[in-house]
Amino acid sequence: MSSSQRKLTPIRAADRSVVRLFGAEDEDAPSAGIFGAASTGSGATVVTTATVISTITTTVKASVTAGVSTPTWVGSLTDAGLKADMISVVADGVVTYGEMLTVVTDLSSSLSTVGGLSANQFSDLKAIAANWNNGVTMSSYVDDILNRFVNGDAANAYYTGGGTATALGNLRVGSTVTQLNQLIGKWFLGNDLPSTTVTMNGSTIKVTYKASTAPLFGVGGPVASDINQGYLNDCYLLAPLASIARSNPGLISSMFVDNGNNTYGVRFFTGGKEDWVTVNAVLPMTGAHYSFNDAYNNVGNIWVNLIEKAYVQINTQGVYTGNYYANFGNSFSTIGSGGTPDSVLQAVTGSKISHYVVANNAETINALVNALAAKNDISLCSWTNSYDSAGYQCLVAGHAMSVTGFDATTGKVTILNPWGTKTGQTYRTTFEVNLSQLAGTGDYLAIDSVAALAPKLVSQTASQSWTEGQTVSFTLPTNTFSDPSGRVLSYSATQANGQALPSWLSFDAKTGKFSGIVPTGAAAFSSIVTATDTLGLSASETIRFAVAKGVTVPPVVVPPASGAPVVSAQTANQVWNQGGSVVFTMAANTFTDPQGAAMTYKATLADGSALPSWLYFSTFNNSFIGRVAMGTAGLSIKVTAKDATGLTASETFSVTTPPPVAPIVSSQTASRSWTEGVASSFSLAANTFTDPQGSAMTYTATQANGQALPSWLTFTAATKTFSGLAPTGSADVSVKVTATDLLGLSGSETFSLVTAAAGPVVASRTASQTQVVGSAVTFGLAAGAFTDSLPMTYAAYQIKSAGDIDATSWLRFDPTTRTFSGIAAANENGTLHLKVVATDTSGKAANDSFDISFKNSGGLTLMSTATLTGSQSSSASSLLAIAR
Repeated sequence: MSSSQRKLTPIRAADRSVVRLFGAEDEDAPSAGIFGAASTGSGATVVTTATVISTITTTVKASVTAGVSTPTWVGSLTDAGLKADMISVVADGVVTYGEMLTVVTDLSSSLSTVGGLSANQFSDLKAIAANWNNGVTMSSYVDDILNRFVNGDAANAYYTGGGTATALGNLRVGSTVTQLNQLIGKWFLGNDLPSTTVTMNGSTIKVTYKASTAPLFGVGGPVASDINQGYLNDCYLLAPLASIARSNPGLISSMFVDNGNNTYGVRFFTGGKEDWVTVNAVLPMTGAHYSFNDAYNNVGNIWVNLIEKAYVQINTQGVYTGNYYANFGNSFSTIGSGGTPDSVLQAVTGSKISHYVVANNAETINALVNALAAKNDISLCSWTNSYDSAGYQCLVAGHAMSVTGFDATTGKVTILNPWGTKTGQTYRTTFEVNLSQLAGTGDYLAIDSVAALAPKLVSQTASQSWTEGQTVSFTLPTNTFSDPSGRVLSYSATQANGQALPSWLSFDAKTGKFSGIVPTGAAAFSSIVTATDTLGLSASETIRFAVAKGVTVPPVVVPPASGAPVVSAQTANQVWNQGGSVVFTMAANTFTDPQGAAMTYKATLADGSALPSWLYFSTFNNSFIGRVAMGTAGLSIKVTAKDATGLTASETFSVTTPPPVAPIVSSQTASRSWTEGVASSFSLAANTFTDPQGSAMTYTATQANGQALPSWLTFTAATKTFSGLAPTGSADVSVKVTATDLLGLSGSETFSLVTAAAGPVVASRTASQTQVVGSAVTFGLAAGAFTDSLPMTYAAYQIKSAGDIDATSWLRFDPTTRTFSGIAAANENGTLHLKVVATDTSGKAANDSFDISFKNSGGLTLMSTATLTGSQSSSASSLLAIAR
């Protein structure tokens, strides 16, 4: 979901084993000022079929020597124009994107406006699509889009072009020039822009398209910081991309083919097969910013925006991409209504996805440790809200994020939020949480298996010895690397320090061949050779090159040492509390092998029996992981190391398992003051309690005597927050907070909430009066004029320019009955400004003021000779006598 959208909608369990979508709804979308000025049209500059195609390049599966003979099937084409173009195109045995675009645009130019595409032309196109691997070769990208262009695809049902979808249909005999050009635009030029209308959760915005000139990637290639989620609810898409960009950036790079004409091929996987679409660099913009990814910053590259756009196109093919109910066709609405990260991981990597409901146990810990070590990509699907001590939001319920690290010692998980960074943000972009915080609320991890697809080093290349003046020609053995999926490998070589090879030595990336002439004085060096497949995944080896003086000196063969592995650093005895989590990694030098051979490890109890079910030994990094079962009476553990020859060595260490300790109060909560009638809240400090076992804790609150809290006081256990509005007359409360860990052990603290009166409050103001001079005056304060939980006394004053006065005159005030009485003096000809003050027994006061104006018996209102302003009265006014 976006940084402005926080809700979600479940999907049907029948559709996916993971039955929740992430980022499906919005709460507080950005103001209309950001998106409200969108044009009703695209306003976009797009590449048309009339564009001159020049210097367009694309990757190919293999290179073929120029001058190959024309395949028979090309000679059998019947349309003269298509045949001539294809004879030219296949001359070098390779069909490129640019050449295929020329073929179809030439066809469009020659197409008659009457009758449309002929039967011969349609038949020839099918023959071209069917025979690309018969005597010629083309990239998988060109093959895929050509096939969908010629043989049809669900995406061909409509053409949107940044406006309203209109019927299109598959290519057929009789297809018009317009239909042909729209199909070319869809598959070759990326002109079928998504609709400018975007609807999410009942809210609709408009976008305006503009051609971008920004580069595909930054200088360092794709990085996670390129992702800054904008208005779309596509956290489920961007969080996996951030994980992949961080762990496997080459895979992101391999998704794109730059066609050289401001269009790009973008690859996904569906059903394990490559699925390509073409998009152009015409992007939805809002002012100087992109409407979606990078809406708040200027990252300076567009790969994420292109993937968002391409993911829309994939959905038009009817492919399931994580949100079964929200396919709005060629519209950003389709990908902006939430989805599941596992579908994205599978679509981007083509690998199998595993799910782990988060628990603070050995299975989750081992999954994290192994996935991060293997550089598999991890997305966290969270149903938890959390905040740090500064009030910044960390975990967001209904949101997908990336897991970038895990500290097995502290149990802390490092998380990256795809919202990225923006000015004034109230959330953390990167933060750590305890694994226990994610457990128990249904949070789950989606982990891909990219490492299983990467090339493997099968046979380490032996060190080489060359002589000064020697002409070098050395090719890597064919079995050095292998690719599990059979993908073509390309090679690169540098020095071990990352610098380029010496100037006298060249390396052929296709054949893996080193060649050159060793100059006099050349120094020995080591080279890192990297094999990379078409997914951008790689494996490496290091080769040592020695240089001898003058004559060839055969390498010295040192006979291998003999003997079994030895214990070099005995593991110390351990103390693991019952109920406590265990993450203990053995020292790297615990065992050494005299031959320097690799070793494998096994852990059992000292008697050879299996470890208890609660304890797991990870052979990946020689770590013990688990949670000590209650009642465990100590262990004696044996670890055995075995080398490649089958020789072994063992060590034994003891584990003491004392009983668990209840949570303790680390920071006592001070007494709090709570004012009656005022809504208040406060939260316990994060370190109020600590658990010696490191267990997660739950919290409850009662009165100190065990009774429930007063009805006006609420305790929210998830945030450890008290809130409420103390009514008038509330008594002080002695509060007891209890923290209980996963073992059921608990600790408590007690503190006081002291309630204080708010003081008198003017509840009903007294209306101004009009009285007749010479007549009896009797009136009282408004009913319930003042309220207070404490007793109050009352006094009345006349407001004068020199200050309030309390003097004798014709009007008197009875503080008991709170009434005024008297005979209006015959000479009253102005306005009296009166103030009544209520004071409670705590000394707090409030006042109410009002006026008395006068009229004669004929109804004429009398005015004084002085003007009254604000709270001032004329010095000629009558005095007010106060009875107290």
